[in-house]
Amino acid sequence: MPNKPPVPVYISSTSNSITMQFQQTDDSGGTPVLRYKIYRDAGNDFTSNYVEMTSYDGQSSTFTATVLNDDLVNGKIYRFVYVANNALGNSDYSNEMIAGIGAPPIKPSAPLKDAKLSNQTSTFIYWNRITNSELSLNGYILYIDDGLGGPFNVVYNGS
Repeated sequence: MPNKPPVPVYISSTSNSITMQFQQTDDSGGTPVLRYKIYRDAGNDFTSNYVEMTSYDGQSSTFTATVLNDDLVNGKIYRFVYVANNALGNSDYSNEMIAGIGAPPIKPSAPLKDAKLSNQTSTFIYWNRITNSELSLNGYILYIDDGLGGPFNVVYNGS
């Protein structure tokens, strides 16, 4: 049997679709790969069984899964896997790609400094939360550098 292919690569998503890209398996198992298959779960549960997405042609290096053609639901987050198939059968599933049907959230406003709450050893910052997103937001990540061109470091990772 062929080796499992690499994980699908997320390209983009909208309110009606998710576009992903694929790479071939690195070893066909001695028999040519006939086709590739894409599977997805039921969405939002991360435990349901995978079902094959029959609208994929089995050969293209990109695929756009849609609400209309693939029974996806706006606002749900799905797991996608990919397999190689030859005369010996299907490879193992690729690792999962996780993506949601929905436009990406808008860029938040730049953080603002609260001078009254800041002092010589700490800076208090805040930002306006995003309140209108098709997909649920899990939190924010704030990066800061040393102001001298050094690397960015995570200083906040939360909601």
